[in-house]
Amino acid sequence: MNTYTTIIDGTAYTFEPVAQLDSDTYSALLKEAKNVRNRITIPDSISVDDFTLIPCAIGKKAFLSSKALRQISLPAAVTLIDDWAFGKCSSLRSVIIRGSSDVIFGRGAFEEDESLESICIGYDKADDKACLLALAAGRMGMAHLLDPALVKTTGWYEAWDRALCTIIDSDDEAGYYELFLCGEEDITYSYQEFVARSRFRKVLLALNRVAHPEGLSTPFRQKFVSYISDRGLFETWQVIKTHYADDLRMIQLLCDIGAVNRTNIDRFIEAAEGLAVIKAFLIVYKRNNYPQDDFFGGLEL
Repeated sequence: MNTYTTIIDGTAYTFEPVAQLDSDTYSALLKEAKNVRNRITIPDSISVDDFTLIPCAIGKKAFLSSKALRQISLPAAVTLIDDWAFGKCSSLRSVIIRGSSDVIFGRGAFEEDESLESICIGYDKADDKACLLALAAGRMGMAHLLDPALVKTTGWYEAWDRALCTIIDSDDEAGYYELFLCGEEDITYSYQEFVARSRFRKVLLALNRVAHPEGLSTPFRQKFVSYISDRGLFETWQVIKTHYADDLRMIQLLCDIGAVNRTNIDRFIEAAEGLAVIKAFLIVYKRNNYPQDDFFGGLEL
């Protein structure tokens, strides 16, 4: 069928009608988007010539590598986000799917979208599930966690936690040599950097799971807290500096779970040089929880 291009708020969309719904209305596939702005809302219906299009699917690679895109609101009728539709959208943080139907996610629909913070389906205010779904889509690489039949069940949380356990228990170097065997000659980081990235990813996932505790059982929580506080403590600090330098909720969480304690708080304060918000918080936390015996300790801030 013919394709139709229309410009909405500066972004150019190309649609392909896929099925006739009535005499002048068609469901449509969004095939391509160009000149993508940072915040966009795709209408539930779009007038083209003398008929109406109802977007029901986002096509393969439709928004691939749209570096400016930060937030998108998708039409209520969308039930498919096809392969790599939003792959490598490095700035994408928020996805809202306004409908409440089951949504099928294709392969790599949000591949390498490491800034993705929430995917809301049927609502627009991010909750724990929206945040965990975003992590599953952008960082975990486990397709079963995006199965709509599983996502809408309470068992999804346990499946998510078991997937994270699999990631945490895997060798930090797992997958590195396979990159060479698969002909990935353009690898831009060393073996040591690969291992550091792996541990960083594990901590970021564990930290966010503890921060979004909906459906989190005690055994899983204990495992994730243990990794954050012990095996991955160095990487925990790297995650905080990289992603949460101005988010006191995360540094408070580290204190609450015991990752920051009497024996290491001075090292954290020293490491926070140049991070004014975190350093001030830690100094006050130390003063309130581990009071100094000497006068000058109270003047540290």
